[in-house]
Amino acid sequence: MMKHKPLVSVITIFLNAERFIQEAIESVFAQTYNTWELLLIDDGSTDRSTDIALQYANNYPEKVRYLEHDGHKNRGMSASRNLGFRNSKGKYVALLDADDVWLPHKLEQQVDILESQIEAGMVYGATFYWYSWSGKPEDFTRDYVPEFGFKPNTLFKPPRLLTLAYPLGKAYAPCPSDLIFCRDVIDQIGGFEESFQGIYQLYEDQAFLAKVYLKIPVYVSSECWAKYRLHPDSCVSVVTKAGRYHKVRFYFLNWLEKYLSKQGVKDAMIWKALQHSLWSYRHPILSRLYPILQRLHPFMYHLLGHNRLHIIHGLKRKTAVNTSKIQVFSMNNLTGLQPAYEGYHDGANCNMISGWVWDSNNADIPIKVDILADNVLVDTIAAEEFRKDLFNAGKGNGHHAFNYSTPNWLKDGRSHTILIKVAGTDFNLNSTPKQIKCEFQIISDIRRLKAKLRSPVLKMRAILTKWIDKEYCPPVGQVRFGNLRRVTPISRVWGTDRGCPVDRYYIENFLACHADDIKGRVLEIGNNHYTRQFGRNRVTQSDVLNLLEEPGTTIVADITNAPHIPSNTFNCIIFTQTLQLIYDVRAAIQTLYRILKPGGVLLATLSGISPTYDRDWGEYWCWNFTGLTSRRLFEEVFAAADVSVEAYGNVLTAISFLHGLAAEELSKKELDYRDPGYDVSITVRAVKPKVNVQASPQYDSKRYPMVNLVKPMQDTFEILRHAPGHHKVLWLETHCKAIWYKLSRKTTLQKKSWHRFLHKEMWFRGVLNEIKWWEEWLVSEEGRKWIKNVQDPQWLLQVQAIIDRLHLISDKSISILDVGAGPVTQLGYKYPGRVLKITAIDPLATAYNRILKKANIIPPVPTSFCHGEDLLKKFEPESFDIAFANNSLDHSYDPVLIIKNMLTVVKRSRYVVLRHYRNEALTTNYVGLHQWNFDIKENNFIIYDKSSIHNITHLLSQEANVECYYENTINYSDLVVCVIQKI
Repeated sequence: MMKHKPLVSVITIFLNAERFIQEAIESVFAQTYNTWELLLIDDGSTDRSTDIALQYANNYPEKVRYLEHDGHKNRGMSASRNLGFRNSKGKYVALLDADDVWLPHKLEQQVDILESQIEAGMVYGATFYWYSWSGKPEDFTRDYVPEFGFKPNTLFKPPRLLTLAYPLGKAYAPCPSDLIFCRDVIDQIGGFEESFQGIYQLYEDQAFLAKVYLKIPVYVSSECWAKYRLHPDSCVSVVTKAGRYHKVRFYFLNWLEKYLSKQGVKDAMIWKALQHSLWSYRHPILSRLYPILQRLHPFMYHLLGHNRLHIIHGLKRKTAVNTSKIQVFSMNNLTGLQPAYEGYHDGANCNMISGWVWDSNNADIPIKVDILADNVLVDTIAAEEFRKDLFNAGKGNGHHAFNYSTPNWLKDGRSHTILIKVAGTDFNLNSTPKQIKCEFQIISDIRRLKAKLRSPVLKMRAILTKWIDKEYCPPVGQVRFGNLRRVTPISRVWGTDRGCPVDRYYIENFLACHADDIKGRVLEIGNNHYTRQFGRNRVTQSDVLNLLEEPGTTIVADITNAPHIPSNTFNCIIFTQTLQLIYDVRAAIQTLYRILKPGGVLLATLSGISPTYDRDWGEYWCWNFTGLTSRRLFEEVFAAADVSVEAYGNVLTAISFLHGLAAEELSKKELDYRDPGYDVSITVRAVKPKVNVQASPQYDSKRYPMVNLVKPMQDTFEILRHAPGHHKVLWLETHCKAIWYKLSRKTTLQKKSWHRFLHKEMWFRGVLNEIKWWEEWLVSEEGRKWIKNVQDPQWLLQVQAIIDRLHLISDKSISILDVGAGPVTQLGYKYPGRVLKITAIDPLATAYNRILKKANIIPPVPTSFCHGEDLLKKFEPESFDIAFANNSLDHSYDPVLIIKNMLTVVKRSRYVVLRHYRNEALTTNYVGLHQWNFDIKENNFIIYDKSSIHNITHLLSQEANVECYYENTINYSDLVVCVIQKI
């Protein structure tokens, strides 16, 4: 329950509504949520409704206020609603028309949604279309709740609903009495459009909704909260009866076109939907011709040749293939539109003659039809029965069907021609006439008896056919593609316009199965929809991570490089459909591991077979995964025993997902069948182990006094798990060399886990060899000569690539960062006319300094400890003029990340200089520390190892200028030099 209930301003406008207004007001007083104010806005009423409103305002002054326009004028619906907005005080605003009523739980449930869905600016649900208020027996069967046309209980971000919902889309549009929205929404969009006056008021709510859909996230609930009263005096009934519906709709579409242009909207889907809606109004002749062309389509397809696409498909499709529709209104005279009949003769048999017909210019008025047999009038009936499919297809209120019992005198065993036409016109329903032949009763009985005798045989045949069809492979040329024979998908929005996307079905099933893991402090990417849906009361704190600041975001970060997010923070991370949008997936997984608490759970889903482009994410889509690649990626960071990977999908669901079909269009059996060759969605559950490392009883603390294994090592191993692979090795080498042998061979930790944990023992040995080499070289004759240079403060700058850059920098003082400098920087310390400020770092600095101290070497620039991957933890952005790496990145765990970090710490327009031996890891067969190769391909600087390749030129093309070349040396192979200038 909410501790503080925000005030809701209820705005009810009325004009001569004495029949219904009291019932509407009482439905507000009946609300289970009592923190509301009611504003009754009089739009110039001349009946008793003014007195009723004033009576409530006088009796309940603390809850109800009466407002009117100056001079008790009639200014229209929009102006009246805006008057209410200006005088409202609530955090939220709800609308209630004077002829509608609310259900008691409306405000309580809607406010609860707005308080929990912090992104949502508006909420609406299902609406009850209310005919039975009249009390007439025939009206009780007419009540209905329309289908949404999309999946409810969903937050729709702008402008999705603009193309989904009526009047541009096919989904049902909410009535005003179902709406509740945040007060600041009115300030953002400017309230209702007061230009919609007179008959055009019919679309004033649609104009408001269009403005909302364009800018505001909307939450659509499956709950029903309002009754929408259908009565002859309503605005829609009056306009429709006057034959002006299409004039009003055309006015709205023209307004929307101007509004979109004024707002600078560039969304192609919106403009396509709008032009589709305007087409029949602006091209009435083509609109009438199109059904005829549609029926001639198979013939024209061959006759028109290569021009057919330009001619046929240039005509925007307005009607279904199997309907005939004649629109005979003139755009110069929309006030008196001619009837636009559309109908279909469904069937005629010995029991029933059925069909439907409606007039799109008089949408809710039943049409009478003549039924003729052999050109003799049998009867005239009204087509007024309700059919759900007609309503869903947007054919008025759906009450346009008829079913007529076949007269007995036609059951004479002879053939009869049944014709259906609109009474008083020459309009024949499509697919009419039909032939029927009704046999004598005794013959029908004999046929039914034969059918009963044959039914067991037919059932067995059906079973056998079904069994055979499972393995049936049609011959070449006989595959029936049906609606799928097309080169474009059925839906380009993942199927959201048809229902639940196929991949979303798998994702939500996965999260439902692991809902118990969603507890404590939970992090989700993008929004916290799944946290709330599956975490419920188990969640103590919900965090949302986004790359940019957005409403509801609590953490702004790039998940591949987020040092500001504390380690060991989250009990659960929900990471759905995100990894495919990240280029550096390994860095992302390492960050996820680091910020998980020990014992925390990562619930991730990855995209398998999938479309890879849409208007929101297409330009960021980098990868598609398989179950194998997913497992290997996560097992690089998590222990294998703690990673569970499942793949879902089959050839049918893969094809359906690629075409944008919805999960509702497939059976549960079809969705749940798994074929390992067709992974649509991959799910990963990974657990971060709890820290529980025990000391080996065989460890001799006297022999190795540098480390106490009991408590410090428990903390140390947890730190090591957060570091990139070879950093773990370096720490062990420099601080507790002997522990490696004890832990990897004689404790209870699994050897395989430690090999993955430390990457490669060969790399570890390379660290030892590196240190041993320096120890021996420094006491050699060549090393002693080198010592003299490095201890000389006047030693001149050695690297030509840096010297060339100095000529381009006007500053007298130059700051240089040497990454992976080794025991002593080999840059030099002086350059004529410049003051060099050199900083040297290396991950082996601790060991190197020990060696230098032993050799009594004191360099002018000491090397400090820092991993290249952790530069941003040690240095502020834009701290150096030049960042330099000399044959050191081939030893690193992630050279791409280091280069990015180096680019971050240099100033704008300054340089990163890289200098490495060409393909050294390859020529040494990846021995020791040499793990990465550097080369130039087609003027692109590339870095690669045994399993991956990175094009640095392309990777940094948006943030830097990259130049690369070979530098010849005497004693070694060519050097690859790369100079990166930060933009």
